Amino acid sequence: TYGGGVYVSSSGANSGEFKLSTGTISYNTADYGGGVSVSGGSFTLSGGSITANTATANGGGVSVSGGSFTLNTPSSQVSITANSADNGGAVSVSGGTFTLSGGTITANNAAGNGGAVSVTAGLFTLSGGTIGGSSSNKNTA
Repeated sequence: TYGGGVYVSSSGANSGEFKLSTGTISYNTADYGGGVSVSGGSFTLSGGSITANTATANGGGVSVSGGSFTLNTPSSQVSITANSADNGGAVSVSGGTFTLSGGTITANNAAGNGGAVSVTAGLFTLSGGTIGGSSSNKNTA
């Protein structure tokens, strides 16, 4: 299953777009993207939080397998917190892009790789924000 809270994809010429500027995505479960799964299109997080979601495979908070995910707020009040997954407790990138230019990623957990962020394919760009306090049973991001 994909996107316990929200699923964003694209089909042909149509591209899905999801923007979260306030609110919370919490207590959801899926195989990929406990909170949000992006397999095409785009997801922009500029306010609110992604909290306490679980993925049995990748991306407790957000799974990106195509398309893009951007966390671009100057506010430290925007967060991806207390999510868990096998890989990428907060965010897993297995295709597409993830850009972090603000906000916080804290207190996430992965049973495998990347307590905060796991990148196996695609691109992760960090130009601001904070990553801290997450744990992994293998390697940390």
